[in-house]
This record gives sequence, C-alpha cells and structure tokens, in this order.
Amino acid sequence: MEQVLPQGEAISCQTLPRLGPAHTKRLRKLWSYGRPVHVAQLEGVDFDLQVHGFLETMDSGYNAAAVLTLTKMGLAYLNEARQKLIAAQRPHHQLGQRLAAYLRSKGLHTWENVEFSNPDWTQPRQWSVVRPDVFACLPSLKAKSAAPAIYEVKVSRADFLADLAKPEKRLAYAALAEAVYYCCPEGLICKEELPEGFGLLCEVTEGQFELRKNARSAKGFELATDTAMTLMVKRQVPLGDRE
Repeated sequence: MEQVLPQGEAISCQTLPRLGPAHTKRLRKLWSYGRPVHVAQLEGVDFDLQVHGFLETMDSGYNAAAVLTLTKMGLAYLNEARQKLIAAQRPHHQLGQRLAAYLRSKGLHTWENVEFSNPDWTQPRQWSVVRPDVFACLPSLKAKSAAPAIYEVKVSRADFLADLAKPEKRLAYAALAEAVYYCCPEGLICKEELPEGFGLLCEVTEGQFELRKNARSAKGFELATDTAMTLMVKRQVPLGDRE
C-alpha cells in the first residue's frame, strides 16, 4: 500500500513515521488559527505530518521559513481523534450527570464542569484554573451555611492515580469548597488510598450512590464572592439539557 505525497512522490506505508499525541496537538494548534500559519522554523513533527499528507508547506515569501496549512486528510485525522476522545470520555461524563441528578434529588443545587479561576494565580505554587466535575451546595441565602462541596468523578484507575499527583488541584479545591469527594463505580477506589480529608461516594447501581467515607469539612469555611459570582453566571444547567 502506498501513499502519494503532495509533491507526487509515493512512499510505502511501512516507512511512515508513527504519530502520537504531540502530532495531534500540533495539528489541533494549527487548525485553531483558522488560516495558513507562518512559522520561523519547521519542527520534526511538521515533517512527520507532511509525510502522512496531513500538512502542506508553502514558501512564505517573507522571513518565515514556511507557511503551514492543514489538508483534507489532516482535518479527517483530527476529526477521528476528536471522536475517539469523545467516546473515551463518555462514561466519565455520564457518571457525572447521574451523580448531579442524585445530588439534586437530595435537595442540593449542582453545577457540572464549571471553570473556576484563581484571582491571585500569580503567587508561586498556586493554582490557576480548575474545572470540578460536579459542584454542589445547599440552597442557602447565606454563604456561611451553603456547605459547598466538590465531587471529582473517576472511572479508571489511571485517571485516579494521575489525579493524586496534582497537589495544586487539591489546593484549588480547598479554596473553593468546604468538602471534597471522589465519586467512582463501586470497587474502583479504596478508602485507604484517598488524599487526606477527601471523602468517597460510590455508585452501587446505575444512579444509586452510597457514601463510603465522609469528607472532612473545613471549619469556618465561607463561600468566596468570586466563587459565588462564577456559580451565578454559570447557572445550574444539567449537561443533558444544554443546547
């Protein structure tokens, strides 16, 4: 089997370089500009993508090394990668939706995948932006009694273990909520593995959850004004109801 390059030369598929996450990232970045991109220097990933027929280079006519533009094959590759990502993330999102529905049935307000920014992110060793899977609080008119809680949804061991290596994320959650929980299918996470202070909620059957460990509530915690404003702007709309 052979692939024809833009220059009309043929190359055996057996000699094509293997593509990885860095190549997909490069294609996605170039696509995001919405136009041909002038570059000062071509990279190795650009060569790989051009050999595959996903990228074309043109003389810039200026000081730039070349002009890069995606081909139809490159767009098709990006679409395939996107569809695979959506399929891989579907169980995670569906569990988050079931959790949010369960919490609402208990009288809580919920928000899914809301992005929070740290107003003082310039400080060293601080967090900048986080996106909790589910944010919940009591329908209270007073910040001191809202009891905000964050729920991190995990559907794989790899995702959970990767999360344990992000102390800045735990720092962010401590600033946003009074308590933090992991939520997962039954048997995925053991109580002994939880970071200090975290709680655990497990889905025992679809849509039914049981508390395995209470989260430690921060004493005297009060919902910050910036957090409340973000929640107000990002009104509580379940993912399934969004257009």
